[in-house]
Amino acid sequence: MERRICRSSTFLIAVASALLALVAQLYLFELEISVPISPVFRSWGFITRLFSEFAPICLSIIMLVWIKKGRLDKSKDGKDGIPFVTFTILCSVLAILILLRVEDAYAMITHPYATATTVDVINAWVWTRVIFYSLLSLLLIGLSALFYGKRGLWILLATSIIPVFYTFNNDMVVNATKLPSLAFLSPIYYFIISFGKLETIVIGGLLNLFGVPALVNANIFPYSIIMGGTVYLVDLPCIGWEGVVGYSIIFTNFMVEIVTENRMRVLWVILGFFGTMGINFIRLVIIFAAGAIGGASVADLIHSHVGDILFLVWILGFLYLIHRFNERKSKSNQAQK
Repeated sequence: MERRICRSSTFLIAVASALLALVAQLYLFELEISVPISPVFRSWGFITRLFSEFAPICLSIIMLVWIKKGRLDKSKDGKDGIPFVTFTILCSVLAILILLRVEDAYAMITHPYATATTVDVINAWVWTRVIFYSLLSLLLIGLSALFYGKRGLWILLATSIIPVFYTFNNDMVVNATKLPSLAFLSPIYYFIISFGKLETIVIGGLLNLFGVPALVNANIFPYSIIMGGTVYLVDLPCIGWEGVVGYSIIFTNFMVEIVTENRMRVLWVILGFFGTMGINFIRLVIIFAAGAIGGASVADLIHSHVGDILFLVWILGFLYLIHRFNERKSKSNQAQK
């Protein structure tokens, strides 16, 4: 008898194979074993940044697809034979390799020469990355619809849009005041820096309250806090808005698998978002406290790692709280019956 594999497992293997193939291609570009044709891809730091950012995005998508396997199994029953699974994996890898080469060709056509001015460099980097992540999201949406139709598309939509959401925040909004083509996003940009201004003022006040002399300059962006003669800048990455919204989306993907009641989903999303904002504020307090105690080098070290650790601990802890709440609610309902 021919061995057959559950349809959701086939889908997971296909997505994982495609994303890992893309990571491998970016790594080959990074090592200059495989050389892209576009000067944008060859520009210093472009592939390094793309690779370092895409790897965790890739792992997050694979993990979220795996978590959603249960609901995918219910949306369309069926099993696939080994030949079909093999063919699907090969096609998915080929599609992702073609996607990267199409993106390379796009960058070559639109920016055939090494960029000279700062605006040209920003423009080339931003739009090349936007197209790259947008194509990736479209590919994931297409795979979801191809395997599971409308229901599967709905189940995986929040996961599929993670790449395009990332580039929207990290590339488009961040550069809204630098490129005329992105000026329509400037209200979001100014909202974020206003949010950062409030954070900077509050943290400066807390430092002074606990006996750490700190001079706050929140009139000019990037904002700054001066402690012990050292100037600490609060720029867009320090504000942490992208992390707050990004981790909120990841949390929401997990939460909808635990909670089935829509009203409770809305409540948990609101609590999760504001809780994540609180964790981001704690992250900034830890960074500046470390700077006050150990100096700028310690603050930089903490800045590079503490955010992801805090956000992950928070998300896991909050999801566990939701799980325990649901268990108690279920037991209470059973006892009433």
